[in-house]
Amino acid sequence: MKAIIWKDGTKTFENKEGEIITEKNMLENKYTNSNGTSFFGSTIRTTVRRLKEVIGEVSFEDNTGTDKVNIEWSLTLNNTEPITIYDYMEYRKIDEDEYITFKIGGNNKYLTSLAKDEILKLL
Repeated sequence: MKAIIWKDGTKTFENKEGEIITEKNMLENKYTNSNGTSFFGSTIRTTVRRLKEVIGEVSFEDNTGTDKVNIEWSLTLNNTEPITIYDYMEYRKIDEDEYITFKIGGNNKYLTSLAKDEILKLL
């Protein structure tokens, strides 16, 4: 099933019954203050390149392996809730096509689980 993802996050695709479905993703790639967000157990396994394709450019990148985080996206969920997607403690340069586990940070477990569901819809 092929989908078109528009710049505003809207996704258009054909379902199994042949109907054209359009849905708006609840995640937006706009900088938000992510201070105070925490990890509550939600992760996704994908590549940097794929995340850039579906979410957009990163908010922070120092892909040298010298810090705990090399790459991070700061997003908003439902236009209000801060969400972060980041690698953690890889301590090495990450290739854009390498599959790694990214952590999802937020203000509580419900929000990070919801963000994971939204990200998986895009992937």
